[in-house]
Amino acid sequence: MATANFQLPCLTDQSPAAVALLMQTLARDIDAALTAQLASFNSFLNAPTAIAISTAPTTVGVLSTRTIIGSLTTQFTNYAIPTNPFGLTLAGGSLGFPNTATPTWYHVGGYARLQPTGAVTNNTLRQLVVTVSSLIIDPSGTTQLEQWEDQSYETNTAGEFLTVDGTVKIPANSYATADLSFVHTNAGSSVQATTGALLWLTRLGDDNPIGAA
Repeated sequence: MATANFQLPCLTDQSPAAVALLMQTLARDIDAALTAQLASFNSFLNAPTAIAISTAPTTVGVLSTRTIIGSLTTQFTNYAIPTNPFGLTLAGGSLGFPNTATPTWYHVGGYARLQPTGAVTNNTLRQLVVTVSSLIIDPSGTTQLEQWEDQSYETNTAGEFLTVDGTVKIPANSYATADLSFVHTNAGSSVQATTGALLWLTRLGDDNPIGAA
């Protein structure tokens, strides 16, 4: 037979205890499914994220090459930044990504104010760069995964506020880092990335194509 409300099979009309057992099994399965769903939801809300801020200016002389913005201090992270397996030192202008067993997508960004320390050469370049690199392929160096730039051309001493961001797929089982750097072509004086430059990263999700198991 089956009960009118739940359509649960019962061995016979004389064995109502079987219905109670089936209800208990159903409740246990529902609880397990809800627990797994809650864990997945909490993981989504608490996606691995790190934010670093510079605690001192980084100053570069005239007509600079690309220079890492140093003195970055991690202000927030909800994961343990992995140890570099190749023994290389994590630069003061870098953030390390979590190490995962599957390819994972991240949103990465940076902000800085680029301020001349003296005279300004009109219409000279100010460029902020975020670079994401991985050490999975070549332990002796780095493999660049992505790089994004924001730039402007300055005509006064007020400084330029630049922000850059993008998305990147981090390979599985890799040691990946993001760094923040800048370039300028001012000939009249040096330029500094002032205190308060930001670098951040946050996980978007696994690299699961639509229809994949």
